[in-house]
Amino acid sequence: MRKVLRTNETAFRYARQAPVVYPKLGPFHEQLTALLTARLSQSRRERLTLMRMWELLREGGYAGSYDAVRRYAQHWRRTQGHDHSRRGPQPRTRAFGGGGGGANLGLGPRLIPSVSGGDPPALPGRHPEFDNSGNE
Repeated sequence: MRKVLRTNETAFRYARQAPVVYPKLGPFHEQLTALLTARLSQSRRERLTLMRMWELLREGGYAGSYDAVRRYAQHWRRTQGHDHSRRGPQPRTRAFGGGGGGANLGLGPRLIPSVSGGDPPALPGRHPEFDNSGNE
């Protein structure tokens, strides 16, 4: 808290001083980089998953963990400018039809009123005598 008050900054970032090292990945570095590069030009269906890449490396003698491969791939994507893992919120689409607002899944009448709508629709089985909405 003191640091924020003294410097008038609210966003602080940690910057790594030493380069990232992958000791067990060393001899397999070029092979994994080739797999990641080939993955860029393949269609989504043809791409190898990181798990499959790890399995291929293990078949070739790699003794390291999957997590090391995953971390290296993430670092590689960021340095190559291909990191799309944190895109932020995506715009909402109207995949299920229905005009503005409300929940309409194409299964019948709208059950949730739209934001700009007036009174909620009458639900089946609701009796005015037992209504607890406060409208007496």
